Parts: sequence; structure tokens; C-alpha cells
Amino acid sequence: MAQLYSYEHIGVKDDVTNRIYNLGVQDVQRLPFSNSIGKSKASNQKHEWQIDFDEKPGENAYPEDYEYSDVVDSYTPTIPMYNYCQKLIVGVRVTTEAQLQTYWAGEDDDQFSYQAKKKARKLLRDWEWACLNNGGYVAPSTDQDTGKPTAAKMAGVQALISSTDNGVTVSADPLSGAITYATSASTTPTEDDILDMMEQLWTANATAEIMMVSPSMKETISGMQEKDPTRVRVFENDDSISFEVSSIKDAMGNIVKVVYHNMMPANCVFFYSSKNWREAVWQAPLSEPVPKSGGARKAIISKIATLQHDNPWCSGWIQGKPADPVQSTKKAA
Repeated sequence: MAQLYSYEHIGVKDDVTNRIYNLGVQDVQRLPFSNSIGKSKASNQKHEWQIDFDEKPGENAYPEDYEYSDVVDSYTPTIPMYNYCQKLIVGVRVTTEAQLQTYWAGEDDDQFSYQAKKKARKLLRDWEWACLNNGGYVAPSTDQDTGKPTAAKMAGVQALISSTDNGVTVSADPLSGAITYATSASTTPTEDDILDMMEQLWTANATAEIMMVSPSMKETISGMQEKDPTRVRVFENDDSISFEVSSIKDAMGNIVKVVYHNMMPANCVFFYSSKNWREAVWQAPLSEPVPKSGGARKAIISKIATLQHDNPWCSGWIQGKPADPVQSTKKAA
């Protein structure tokens, strides 16, 4: 009978480096939106804030000895905005035997801690995905068939841009008339679409610093350079060519930094400044042990939060022409 010796095992500490390589090991890797915006506190599942506007400029000339009653002193009330907190949960489950096999846990030397860190990173990625991909908010309710509560879903960035009704309709900025949500006539937004949106944001007095795009936009972005650019080789003696456009400056002097993000919806462009967005936290990430069942240790990690936009016209969004017009997330005003 053949004998299996310990030094023949794959995974023992003395045989391989005590490290598990993972493309997603960094806690903040590829989460450029949620890691750049501010934080605030939510005190209720239905989070509320208010927006206001200055009055439009116009002729202002009064005669001598004017009457106080002739002075226009009316004003418009603030507009309440809402979003619902979304509860995100991930679970960790490690058997007793798996916990004993510490060498599978890499540098953590503890299988449960290692798996918990992986799940915590997933929670962060799920939050980032929800911010960029959710449509309008979905209020919680009671399922008529089961009698159980349904999950609340927060509104993502699309529903909070150029709209005050949860993304149902696109509306113009009351002061400037700018519209900062657009649907391209092309499947992939064009250079003209991008420059037009930058002009709309300038008209609205908005200052966007970031232009976040999906990888499907790379040809449009790379094409926004001179017709005969100086091509730069990536490596010496290599045929790879770099077509890099890291920032865009329009005719009005607006400059946005281009950021590619693999969680952005395909054929979409998002203009924003991080100072205008906030993560309103109702419950910070929390780890809770679950009563042991069988031979496994369990826990859940959860957070409850929502997204807040200071003003619907502070940011811009361009979506490509939907293959099915019904798929368009918003209707024109």
C-alpha cells in the first residue's frame, strides 16, 4: 500500500506561501463612488431631505416713492425628497472541521475570520452596485399572500437626477431650465451627447468633477482626441497602443476626470461631484452571531442605509438608446 506523507500535502504552511491571492482582497478596490461620497445619519427607514432654489434673474427697477405693497415678496416652498433605506445582508457559515484547517485561511490563520472578511467585501460591493444600478425606490409593504413584510429598495443615482418624483419623469431645473438626464439617440452615447450634458450642467451652475462610464464606452472616450494623435506604445518592442483620455475639457472650461467602472450599467455615463452625494446610514455594518446549528459556526453581517442627492440638477446621467423603448427608466417631462 502506498503511503501518503505530510510533505506531499498541498496547502500545508511549509509547502506553499501562506497567502491566498484574490483579485478582490482590497477593501476599497473598485468602489470609487461609495468610497468618495460623504456620510450622514438616517433616523427612519423613510429618509427625507429638502431642496430649494433661487429665483430667476430679471428686470428690477422701482421708482422713487414706491409703495411697499408694490414689492414682490412671494417665495416658493421647499420641495421634500425621499428615499428608503435598504437592508443588505450577507451570511457566514464555517464547519468545525473547516475551522480546524487553519492553513486554508491564508494569513488570517482563522477560517471564519477569512470568510467573514470576504463576505464583508461583498457587502460593500453590493452597496456600490445598488447605488449605480437601482431604479426608483420601492417602499416596503406587507405581502398580501404571505402576510410577511417585503424588502425596501432604495432609489439609485439614476432616479435622483433631474427628477423630483422618484425618477418617473425628467424635469428641468426651475432656475436655469437645464435638464441633466438624457437618453441618447444612439445605443452608445456619443461625443456630442457628452459635451451637451456638460453644457447642461454648466447652465445649471453644477460642478461635476467625475465622469464615470461603463467599459462599453471606451471607444467613444478614446475617440475624443485629435484625429491624428501621437500614439504611445505601452511596452517597448510591443505593438500595444495606448489610447488614453483621462480628462475632458469643454468649451466653457468645465473639466471632468474620466473613471471607468465595471459596475456601471452598459452604455451609460454618470457626471457627479462627490460632495453632492451622501450615504445616509440607519445602521452601520454590524456582525451578529447566529445560534449554532449542527457542526457549523454562523454569523450574519448587515447594514441599512440609503442614498441622498443634495439637488437633482447637481449631477448628470446619459443612457444609451434602449433596445426596447419600454426599458427606458424615465419619461420626458
